[in-house]
Amino acid sequence: MTTHLLRMTVLFLSYSLCLQANAEDTEIVKRVSLWEQHAPYCDSADGTRSPSKEHCDDGDTTLFNGLLCAAGDVRGCDAVRNAQEASGRWYRSPRLRVNHHAAEGASLSPDMALGVQLYLVTTRDTARAYQWLKQIDDTVPCVLHKLFSSDCWIRSIPRFCPDSANCSIRPGDAEVLAATVDYLHQQGMPPLPNGSLRGYLGTFGSTWINDHNAHTNKLGYSLHLVAVEAWLLRLMGHTTSSIQESIITINKRDPGNPFFEYLRDGSTPRVQEILLNTCPKDVASLPQKYFQWTWEREMKEQAWKETMLWDCIFMEKLLEG
Repeated sequence: MTTHLLRMTVLFLSYSLCLQANAEDTEIVKRVSLWEQHAPYCDSADGTRSPSKEHCDDGDTTLFNGLLCAAGDVRGCDAVRNAQEASGRWYRSPRLRVNHHAAEGASLSPDMALGVQLYLVTTRDTARAYQWLKQIDDTVPCVLHKLFSSDCWIRSIPRFCPDSANCSIRPGDAEVLAATVDYLHQQGMPPLPNGSLRGYLGTFGSTWINDHNAHTNKLGYSLHLVAVEAWLLRLMGHTTSSIQESIITINKRDPGNPFFEYLRDGSTPRVQEILLNTCPKDVASLPQKYFQWTWEREMKEQAWKETMLWDCIFMEKLLEG
């Protein structure tokens, strides 16, 4: 009798959990329709339209659209693709690619370069990848010329953009970019020219900086970048213990972030629950400003009150798998 009762209890609990999971799935599907209706876009002068914060506040959208792309949203892939010009240079958004001569802050940053790499790894677009990398190599600044010559003797470290030292490829950036280049070579991309970029990336062959940054980066967007790097490395097949340790660390430092928890645990009822508790459930709960990618803020900031909604759509795509 006791054994039978125990079995019945286990079956009942399993059935209850299944009903709860199905109810959460149904609720997320219902909410996605709301988020899709209100998520803002930015229209560019060339006729393209891309996911954005409201009022075309699109200075960070190559990163956000790269994340959407990697999660399976083709609109994110299209937006990253449209942010590249014919020379191979990438910008922060399609609109800023078109208007970069009249706009400040249009140049790619190391953060935005992660969005580019997410796009390249997801789509395996080796042609655009080679254009981009060659453009970086061709524009490495010279810091010292040969005596009585215009030839360069010493060059600085490569940059993601040619017009600012703020977009220099730092060691942590180079660690991830080197892994991306290796991955794209495996997908058929030609070898890089024998120049500054190839030599620089050749000095990086591990992923320990990602784990180090998980402990030292400030909470908020800097810690979010650690998560993005870890996910990118995983998408390329890297499963080292240092990457897993970095994911465990960021969850300890900012618990309750559904993106962080997804990286650690996968698509779980708890991650679904956090998403449902943070993203709008009806028209009345929509934000006054569509301004934040919530998962790059400390959870205690409650940035979801100003969600741009694309962050919610991103998480739903991840959970959908």
